[in-house]
Amino acid sequence: MFGIMTIAMLAFTHTYKVKIKKTSSLGLDCVGNVLITTWNKKYLSWEINAPDSISYKFHVEKGEDNYVHCVVENIHEQTDLKSDLKDLRHNIFSDSVFITYKIPQSTLLEMVSVNAGFLKGTMLFNKFNIKEMELNVGAGSFKFIVSHPNKVPMDSFLLSEGMAKGEIHGLGNLRARACNIGIGVGKLVVYADGNWKKTAELSINSGAAIIVIKVPDNINCCMGNTNGALNFEDIKACHCGKNADFKINFSGALTGLKIEPYDENPE
Repeated sequence: MFGIMTIAMLAFTHTYKVKIKKTSSLGLDCVGNVLITTWNKKYLSWEINAPDSISYKFHVEKGEDNYVHCVVENIHEQTDLKSDLKDLRHNIFSDSVFITYKIPQSTLLEMVSVNAGFLKGTMLFNKFNIKEMELNVGAGSFKFIVSHPNKVPMDSFLLSEGMAKGEIHGLGNLRARACNIGIGVGKLVVYADGNWKKTAELSINSGAAIIVIKVPDNINCCMGNTNGALNFEDIKACHCGKNADFKINFSGALTGLKIEPYDENPE
């Protein structure tokens, strides 16, 4: 415990301002406490508060085709799921590393890829321009909040979750043609509110996870292709046919999939 506190006291803040083109792609590595948000500036801001002894692990790489990668070196070694999560390494990263990304709203982002080994984070997207997004979370907890509709239709959204606990708010505001979720043994709550693109599909592949999809009264969904054990009582809130805002495809083994109605504006 003394060692952890000593390292935390030696933390320093580093801020990077990264110029990116009007059309670009971003790769964001995350570990520890993370906030990802959009803002009205024309550059990417990356602020890191971390022990100075590991600050050299954080840097920016610019590749071809306007690709910007914010790198945390050896992120997978630092958050190896095979090791004990109570190990000192994990405590150091989860308790004393804070990362904030601010993404410009005006930039057309062909791809945003977020990779997190061990994460305690919040992602807030407001009036953004993203064509494709991937979110990979190994363990930890996260909230993904889309408060306003994406300015451009999104081709696809992919969430890959290992053993994390997560929430998605405003999934429809992605305006994605295809939302694909793969989850192992964690828990995920999806609030399916927002401005859905017609004919959108939400495809879920689950191992032994708990998945709850909350559908507002003004949104209709229907079940598409299914391959797994489903309890009709658990999914009866998803019943609309041709007039559905989106379709749910499901494949799973040992899982608990529930689709529940909820009131967006409770009195």
